[in-house]
Amino acid sequence: MKQLFGFIFFLLLFLACKPVTLTVKDAPKAKAEEANVSKAYTAEEIKAETLRAWNAYRDYAWGYDVLLPLSKTGSNWYEESLGISPFDAYSTLAVMGLNKEAKEVEEYALAKNWDQDVYVLSSSCR
Repeated sequence: MKQLFGFIFFLLLFLACKPVTLTVKDAPKAKAEEANVSKAYTAEEIKAETLRAWNAYRDYAWGYDVLLPLSKTGSNWYEESLGISPFDAYSTLAVMGLNKEAKEVEEYALAKNWDQDVYVLSSSCR
């Protein structure tokens, strides 16, 4: 009896976890195009959006760890900023060729006072 129960349990689990793939023939014709078409973004569109987000951070939260977009203010994890957002963004800005913005981060890092205590685990997980 235990074996039968175990078999049925795993069979139901397997069937419940099986991925379902909808094809065009499964969807109504009007909905098929919406379901299967995803917008492809160009590199320039992605670069422009990255620049828009960077400018928002710089305008509203420069010197803070994170931007709070609804209030258009910044917030820090500790009493003093760790420079989290600029350092997270640095490699992306450099790879995208946004050299002026990457240079801003470099200058910020060189000018920052690094003499502060932090919890390493919480900052390294980011």
